[in-house]
Amino acid sequence: MMACQDGDIGRVKRLIESGADVSRTDNAGSSALHYAGQESHFDIADLLIRHMDMEQLLKERDRIMKISSTPLMDKRLWDRIQSSIRKRISMIMTMWLLLY
Repeated sequence: MMACQDGDIGRVKRLIESGADVSRTDNAGSSALHYAGQESHFDIADLLIRHMDMEQLLKERDRIMKISSTPLMDKRLWDRIQSSIRKRISMIMTMWLLLY
């Protein structure tokens, strides 16, 4: 989480490659995505979002609704998460239509 807060994208990439849990939270309930967004490191936020499965994305979306730092940060993260969810649903629907 410190790498996300510090904006160290290289370290974040290495942690992800080594199997770090991108949806882990601290004692306050904040995630790496929350810290990246809080510091406006949206390149890191996008990287984390790309490595989350649908269940993790939905949990992050719900977490944003519960933990609010600043409305702008929440809006930016919300938009990124919603966009990723829409793209994944669209991809699933396309695959389903091609199969049936």
